[in-house]
Amino acid sequence: MERSRTYLGFGLAAIFALIAVAFFLAGQTQTTSAVDGGPEMRLTANGCTADCTFDPSEKFTLAIEIIQGPAGGYAAAQTFIDYGPDLTYDSSLMSADDEILWPDCVSAIALRGETGPTLVNHGCLTGLIPPLPASDFVGTIVEISITCSASNSTTEIQLLPLNDPEALTNGAAFVEADGITQVTAKVSNLSVMCGTGPPPDTATPTNTTAPPATSTPCPGDPPVCPTATATPTPTDTPTATDTPTPTAVPEFQCGDVNRDGEVSALDALWVLWFDGGLVDALLPLKDNNQDGITDQIGDMNGDGIVNSVDAALILQFEAGLLDTLACP
Repeated sequence: MERSRTYLGFGLAAIFALIAVAFFLAGQTQTTSAVDGGPEMRLTANGCTADCTFDPSEKFTLAIEIIQGPAGGYAAAQTFIDYGPDLTYDSSLMSADDEILWPDCVSAIALRGETGPTLVNHGCLTGLIPPLPASDFVGTIVEISITCSASNSTTEIQLLPLNDPEALTNGAAFVEADGITQVTAKVSNLSVMCGTGPPPDTATPTNTTAPPATSTPCPGDPPVCPTATATPTPTDTPTATDTPTPTAVPEFQCGDVNRDGEVSALDALWVLWFDGGLVDALLPLKDNNQDGITDQIGDMNGDGIVNSVDAALILQFEAGLLDTLACP
């Protein structure tokens, strides 16, 4: 019984804390832009800030630096990268907490999302319960490992700002310490070349004089020259192409909103961020019960709405208060 009380106390405390954050963040109604100076983030690749060159298949560290934050400090920061189709990012190498280097981030709620095949976003807060502490940190906030393409390629890596058509509400931004003002970060892109580019074309010499032909008399009188017979060129036999093996789709686990293989408070926080408008979708969306209807992955009670009630159910399941979660 004592253990049950401990679980219950932990579960309710976590629920109230996360719900408080959700309402706090959902109150962001003002947005200012830092297009002409002000808060700014930039990309670097192994310290390079402009045109960067690496060997084919070479790994390098892609980092996001805060050059300048909001004048009064900030309580939340988020980033959004489009690294392009020729480069490779493997999120299994590092956890979100390892990739987010912001020292004022509460590691338990370090968030990472991959909303597309070339897209990755990160975000974190300085606390759980308002008023949140203000951070004035300047420096590297996120680092991820990227691998160059095996062949020569040139890629423009983009750090997309808040409300960009591709990033939407996940774009690079700050939330000021007042918990209301949302500030779009000034951003810049980065060009990465893998290899040295295609080799130059080899020109065919045009001024080469052909050697004079040697005259060979034909035998006989009168001379009779034999007719040449062309030798047939052998035809290569085509190599059989292996049929690709389809990639297995991982089985859906009810409550695993961020698809990291376990149900935890992070999944509840993703639901609250979605409910508060900080993320546009909880991916992937799928037909979990094979009824022809695409289900919302965060809807734990099947009422068609994703909100703090669903977050509370996830937390109760994690704390052992519920045996199962009933996804639609």
